[in-house]
Amino acid sequence: MDIGGVVAAAEELLARPFLDGSADSSDWLEGAAQSGSQAHFVPIAVFASLHETTADHDGTAWRLLDEAYQSFEQFRRDVVAALTTRWRPPEPHSFHAEYERVVAGDESVSSLEYDLAMFTSGEPFPAWRHEGRIITLLLGQMDKEFPLVLTVAAVEVATRLLNHDFRQPISYSNLAMRDELVEEPPHETHQLLISGKDAVAVSNGRELLMYCWSVRTALVNVAVWNADPGLRSPVQDFRHTEILRLECPSARLYVESAPDPSQSLPEPLPEGAGTYSVRVARRRQPPDRAESPSQPTDEPHTEEFTIDLWRTGDLPQEWLDLLDDDGLQR
Repeated sequence: MDIGGVVAAAEELLARPFLDGSADSSDWLEGAAQSGSQAHFVPIAVFASLHETTADHDGTAWRLLDEAYQSFEQFRRDVVAALTTRWRPPEPHSFHAEYERVVAGDESVSSLEYDLAMFTSGEPFPAWRHEGRIITLLLGQMDKEFPLVLTVAAVEVATRLLNHDFRQPISYSNLAMRDELVEEPPHETHQLLISGKDAVAVSNGRELLMYCWSVRTALVNVAVWNADPGLRSPVQDFRHTEILRLECPSARLYVESAPDPSQSLPEPLPEGAGTYSVRVARRRQPPDRAESPSQPTDEPHTEEFTIDLWRTGDLPQEWLDLLDDDGLQR
């Protein structure tokens, strides 16, 4: 497979659904294509095991294996460079935690976690995190009886617990999200946003405030995850914030653009009250209109916001002092 083919395979894996109820086998360790409930693998190159071959007996196996490894590694670097140009720079990822659990004899480690941990030896590798999965190129050899394998992989690293889409009228160029127990919007949040209108969103910990351009409607998606899902898009059509912080003492959130009516999320946060990390992304125009932005349209001009949240800790003590055992204000 050439570089263009690997790039195409990686882009296809961005959205390929994982298979519900399908076991994740170990076939990929032999250089086979594989799709399962938590991972997909598309082989790029395979170098057969030299165990118990003539090369193994005459002492040339290690040199041949090293030459193959160096060739595969250079190709991997070339693909990473191509994907970086097309997407964004990768971030280091590892299965070190899973590796430590394997070494400690933790029997709760799944077969997929075991394979990934041992194949990579828990060492970091370049990866692109995208909507709950990583896209990466894995290079290694499970054991001497296995081939040397270079494969492009999509591995689930976060699970979406709640998803809610809605259309929000915009009145005064901003959109706010806060917990139901935060009654008054903190003034300093607005001051932060006023200081830089090019910001996508800001937070002071109790209110998340997003800036809207001159639009009448915002399309909003709120997703709650069990871990950091990564950026929504590998390309630059969305502008993302850094990771922000939001305190959620009741686990019930609402969104508003005053004076328009607020909209509450239909369900409480699945992991309950606590402190949440938040990443917001904004896209100025949906793709169908972005192709011809100069052409007039009868549809209202819209912006898209995606809001990803995941629980990262308990509430600060000041909240705990205000709440009783049922989460109600004293």
